[in-house]
Amino acid sequence: MSSASVNVPWSRMKSPKSATSRESLRFLPTPRDRLILEAVRVHGRLTADQIRRLIFRKKDGSLVSTQAVNFRLRKLVDKLYLNPVVVDSGVGTGPYAYGLGWRGAALFATAGPRRRREGVGSVWHSLEVAEFRISLQQALETKDGSLVEWVGEPMLRSILVGRTGWPIPDALIHWRLPGREGAFLLEWDRGSEALATVVLKLRRYANYWRQRGHKELVPGLGLRTRLAIVLGSTERRDRLIRWLLEHSGASLNTTIMIGYTESVQANPLGATWWRSDIKNVGALTD
Repeated sequence: MSSASVNVPWSRMKSPKSATSRESLRFLPTPRDRLILEAVRVHGRLTADQIRRLIFRKKDGSLVSTQAVNFRLRKLVDKLYLNPVVVDSGVGTGPYAYGLGWRGAALFATAGPRRRREGVGSVWHSLEVAEFRISLQQALETKDGSLVEWVGEPMLRSILVGRTGWPIPDALIHWRLPGREGAFLLEWDRGSEALATVVLKLRRYANYWRQRGHKELVPGLGLRTRLAIVLGSTERRDRLIRWLLEHSGASLNTTIMIGYTESVQANPLGATWWRSDIKNVGALTD
């Protein structure tokens, strides 16, 4: 060992990763950045407009400018906290759909970005479910209510590990209005699968209620979860309703609520749901 190397002070010695460490320390996510990353983790993918309506709201209720939101999202992309993909809606270049980058995933100690490229259908599915969440949350707030909890599919998948025979819903929702509250599981159908697949899921949900799964997913509240199914066309909605009427609600021992995408997105709390308990149209929160 040379005398030069012996005389180098410890304060000046650098590990091979020191430059990378200093670079990462120059940028730390703000509390609002963490809210963005948490929302993306829950939903899988979100557009800039959805992030803006969920996170970037001023004290007076107005929204922060689109330019300010895009600037912050670009910063999170540059620092590898977010990973954007372009979604083409068939009429040219569509919006960015933001997922977690490897640094964003590391914050939650989750697996990194998917190695296999996501299909356009799965991205749009995530965005449609997120849009329903935003519509429902805003509708509840206008009635002095709140969206108490929204548990997304990724977290439900980890919670239900080892539960054979239980389906993985797209979300578990706990809502509250003055004087009443409730919870429901959400199945969101874009028409990419045969309707017979939806029927098979309904039969599997029978295991969930038979084994009192609501006691595990909504503990300590005494709430019995319902099942909400949203279908992408009125034809599929009507066919599923006919099947349920023919099979007496598929013996699920709970209320099944069936809606059509455009109707429930526009008015989630309105009388836009067919309900198995009254065999007629009613509201989500009745």
